Amino acid sequence: MYIPPAMAMTDESQVFDFIERYPFGLLISNGEQLVPQASHLPFLLDREARAVHCHLARANDHWRLLDGQQVRLVFSGPHAYISPLWYRNQPSVPTWNYSAVHVLGRARCLPATESIPLLMRMCDRFDPELTGRTEVLAPEYVERLSKAIVAVTIEIESLEAKVKYGQHKKTADQQGVFDGLSSSSSAEAQGLAADMVRLDIGTGRD
Repeated sequence: MYIPPAMAMTDESQVFDFIERYPFGLLISNGEQLVPQASHLPFLLDREARAVHCHLARANDHWRLLDGQQVRLVFSGPHAYISPLWYRNQPSVPTWNYSAVHVLGRARCLPATESIPLLMRMCDRFDPELTGRTEVLAPEYVERLSKAIVAVTIEIESLEAKVKYGQHKKTADQQGVFDGLSSSSSAEAQGLAADMVRLDIGTGRD
């Protein structure tokens, strides 16, 4: 991923925070005859082990290409179109502001006995109210469904993170963009503006 120095997120804890905030990502690997394969999946980060876990449907042949292979994960944060009309300094051009994290790692398909524990950890992470609700997650039902998935872990080898929120622009232009996003009716624009405030990046405010 192309990352100008001013847009790099280099603090690993912040990168891990990003993955946990935006856990739905893209798993990419080389397939047969080097044709890229991709699957959209939720991921569970294990900071201590420096690994990311997921599962694929057994019917998805992508899992058959993963064991022992180097893969790339892509996580996307808020993003939105930036109109040149928002800049105070002209001439200007349209652009798109966004944040993203790429993970390079080595995939390992886990034994079937790991499927249910991974499912339970993902439920604890994404829907903790399900914990202990056996009338919903009946053990025999979970056991049957677990046979239809393949658990995968990706050991993290390197991280790349980029935050392109217009922080390289002049203060007046940052303010114009932030005001444009904030007043937009677009949910994507509003989400980007909120994240700019959260990170205190690109708002043009002191």
